[in-house]
Amino acid sequence: MSESESSGISGWVDLSLPSTLQTFIENPQNFILGAVLSGLLEWVFGAVSIVIDTILLVIAGSEPTTFDAPGEQLGIADIPVSVASNLGGVGGTVGAAIITGIEAVNAPLFEAASFAGPFSPIILIVIIIGEGTAVLWLLQRAAYVAADLLQLGGLTE
Repeated sequence: MSESESSGISGWVDLSLPSTLQTFIENPQNFILGAVLSGLLEWVFGAVSIVIDTILLVIAGSEPTTFDAPGEQLGIADIPVSVASNLGGVGGTVGAAIITGIEAVNAPLFEAASFAGPFSPIILIVIIIGEGTAVLWLLQRAAYVAADLLQLGGLTE
């Protein structure tokens, strides 16, 4: 049998350990600590990513770049636009004017809030709460005006 046909061990070089096992043998404490810490860090980054995605879904919906997109899961920011578009179907130009007005107000505010870094969701929530309060106040005033026009006594007194 010649040397080229030999399939056995040719020397000590063939008996060397894989690099991972060699690292473990050299310093088992650092190896285990590194493995545990890397797994822990990966879990923390995954949890933070899930929390940020959830906050973004709640605030901006499933398509955060557009308001009230067809087939979108709506977020808090989409509600005023959705209400205005539904009113637009009934009111025509009035609804279109409301949508245009809301988009004109929200676009620069949301763009400015994007520079706030991790405080952006808080700023967006404050903006949306302010807009929601204004819409509810206007709807209350409209109901009072309608009640007065229909002479429904006692409702606004």
